[in-house]
Order: sequence, then C-alpha cells, then structure tokens
Amino acid sequence: MATFDENTLASEFDGLNIQAATEKEADLESRFLAVLAERDHVIHEKEKEIIAKNRIIHEKECEITAKDSAIAERDRIIRGKKRKVTVKNRELAERDSEIASLKHKLQKSDKVNLKLQKMADEANLKFQKMTDEADSLLRNLISKFIYISRQTKPEEMEITDTLLSAFARQYIKGFKKYWPYSSFNGISTLKCLPDDILKNVQLSNSFVHQRLVEKGRSFLSVGSGNGSFEKALVNMRDCEETEKWRNVVISPSNNCPHDPEIPVDRTHEINATELKSLKSYGLPAGATILFNRPWRGYGKTFNLIMEFMKSAFNVQNEGGFVLLGITECYIYFPQYQLEKLVVKMKKNYCLKYIDVGIINNVLKHGYTHYSESEKNIHNLVVSKHIMLCFKRL
Repeated sequence: MATFDENTLASEFDGLNIQAATEKEADLESRFLAVLAERDHVIHEKEKEIIAKNRIIHEKECEITAKDSAIAERDRIIRGKKRKVTVKNRELAERDSEIASLKHKLQKSDKVNLKLQKMADEANLKFQKMTDEADSLLRNLISKFIYISRQTKPEEMEITDTLLSAFARQYIKGFKKYWPYSSFNGISTLKCLPDDILKNVQLSNSFVHQRLVEKGRSFLSVGSGNGSFEKALVNMRDCEETEKWRNVVISPSNNCPHDPEIPVDRTHEINATELKSLKSYGLPAGATILFNRPWRGYGKTFNLIMEFMKSAFNVQNEGGFVLLGITECYIYFPQYQLEKLVVKMKKNYCLKYIDVGIINNVLKHGYTHYSESEKNIHNLVVSKHIMLCFKRL
C-alpha cells in the first residue's frame, strides 16, 4: 500500500492552485480585454456620433452666421431708409411751414385784394366811358372826312399830304384827350409811310367794292378772328343771272340775310379752308381777297399778315385786290406793323385805298364774322375797323 508524503501532497496542491490561478487570471484577462474592446467600440461609435453632431452644429452655426449677416444687412438698409424718411419728413415739414406762411400772407392780403378789385372795377368803368367818348369822336371825324371825300369823283380823290396831315392832326388832338397813347392810331401812323407809297394812296368810302363788283371781279373772304386758316369757312356763290354779280364769293355764313338783288339759289360751302388751298379756287384776274381782323397774338400777328399776303400774291393775277381789315384799338394796332408791312410788300402790292365804308357793302352781301365772346360782331367791325386796300402789281 502506497503512502503519501505530506510534502509531496503540499507541493502538488500548490501546483494545482497555481494552475487554477493562472487559468483564472487568463480568463479574467480575456474578459478584461473583451470589455476593453467593447468599450473602445462604444467609444469609437460615440466619437462618430459626436463628430456628426459637431458637423451639424457647425452647419447650424454657419446658417446662423449667414442669417445674422442678412439681418445686419437688412438693419443697415432699414437705417438708410429711416434716414431718407427723416430727411423727407424734414423737407415736408419745411414745405408745410412755407405753405402755412403763404396761406397766412394770402389771408392777410384778402382785404387788399378786395380794395384793388374795387379800384380796378372803377378804373375799367372810367376807361370804358373814355373809350366810348373817343370812339364817338373818331366816328364823327371819319364821317366828316368821308363827307369831304364824297364831294369829288372817286378817281379824283387822291389824298394830298396836306389833307392827310390835317386829318391826322385833328384826330390826334381829339384822341389825346381820352387816351395818352395816341401813337397807336392808324391814320397818323400811316402818315409816316414813305412818300413813294403815300403819293398813290386814296381814301374812299364804298366805291371800291362797287367798282370791283360792277367789273365782274371775284370776291373771296377769309375770316381770321383767332388767326386760324384751318377753321375759316367760305361760301362760294356762282351767280349766272347777271354778269354784275358773277363769281362773287362772300364768307362765311348762310345765316346772314342777303341782299335780294344777289341770287344765292346755288351756294357751295367749303369747310376747313387752309390758306395754301386758295389756289384751288381758280380766282379770275382782278380777284379780291378779304382778310379781316388778323390776330395771332403779340409779336406774331405781323408774321400772320405777311404769310397771308405772300400766299395771296401766289394765287392772284395782276390787278387783284387784297382788303386788310384792321382796328385802331391800342392793343391790336401796334402788332400789325403797317409801316414794315407796306415796305416789305411794295414789290408785290401797292397800298391804293384807306377805306372806312367798304365793310358795310361786304356785310350787305352775306359776310358774317364771329368771335368767341360775341356771336355777331358786325357793329364792332363797322364802327372800329379801317380797310386797307392793296393792289397786286
């Protein structure tokens, strides 16, 4: 029977313990390494998540930075607009202040305006009275002169310098009493025309129109209260019953009662006649064209008359007449520039007659002139107009 030594048993036991401890240690180490590996994996995953989150945070920060920049730019624009609004408000306030000041001044001047209006009304009434008296004096003087002219035959009625000067002096003497601007009157101004023009001038009352009609000449009238040829109306009367009234053309109304001796059963109306279209009428030799009350405004009326005279010259034949109806009103007369007109047209026309009665004959045969303020201004035309008769050379 075998026996066991205590030392041997102890050594074997110690060997078993060491092996067990070694295995346990190895197991623990492997488990520890597994735990470390698992932890490292978790840490790595966490790091990935953190990196992803950091990327998202960075993107958010970039977006926030961009939004902050946009907000800053918008704030800058808003501040600029606010500054502009402030400036405009200041300007509006200054303008409102000026308007308020002007309103205050206007309110203060109401009494002054009323007083001035009253004074102006009184002055207008006084001036109207003076004008009526002056017109009456002028009509009386012209009537006296016409009476003198009727004492001789028409062909013997050549005006001498002495006769015209006497009439001008008499006219100025009476007119100065009522209106100081006597240089505006027509007769005295016509006296200033060159001698080579004045020596052939005659003053008639109505025989000019009678002689024209008796010789079968044409009579064309272009009205121009406002200087517009486009709105002129022309009535052409082609009368065959008597040679006396053949090709007489009167303008521009059918509403005016006609002389019963003039047959008007065949009347042709031509509207919107332009001055340039005068040549379309085929005017016969000796045709007469009337241009009454020319006016185109201050500084332009002379050019209007020159345009008319040149156009009339182009459509007339030698011996034709142009009748220029003017007024001696101090407002209109200087605009005619008659001295300049006669001198400039002396190669085309000579001034033959200064007539104050021919308009009556024109009115008898159907001529009606209208203005914007009055429908019928015949009385004004008859009482205040002088007719200058130019003959085409």
